[in-house]
Amino acid sequence: MKKTVHRKKLAHVFSKFIRLGLYRNSLGPMDVCRRIWGSCGTESAARDVFALWELWRIFKAEGREEELRLFALVYAPKGRVRGVDAEARILEYARKNYCDPRTVYRRLAAIEKRYQQLRDSIE
Repeated sequence: MKKTVHRKKLAHVFSKFIRLGLYRNSLGPMDVCRRIWGSCGTESAARDVFALWELWRIFKAEGREEELRLFALVYAPKGRVRGVDAEARILEYARKNYCDPRTVYRRLAAIEKRYQQLRDSIE
C-alpha cells in the first residue's frame, strides 16, 4: 500500500468523525460545529474534522456513494487496523468490484487530495 503523509492523520480524523456521529444527514451546520468544538482540544483538530464533514457532505450531494463506501472501508474498518489489513481490504474491494487495485489507490489518492484542498481552504 502506498503510504502518504496524510493517510494516518486522516484515519485518526475519520475515527473522530464517526465517534461524533457527523455522518448523519439530520445534523445541521450549527449542531456539527457544537459537537466538533466540544470534542476537539485544538483549533487545528477542529478544522480537520470540519473539513472531513464538508467532504462527506460534498460527496453525498454529488451522489458519490461508491467513494464514501471505499473511504469508510479503508479508514474506519471494523476491528484492529494494521497496514497489511488495509492493503487486504483494498484488494478485497477491488476483487468484489471488478477493478484493478491501482484504480482503488488512485481513488483514495483523489479523496485524500480533495480533503487536503478543503482543509487548506478552511485556514
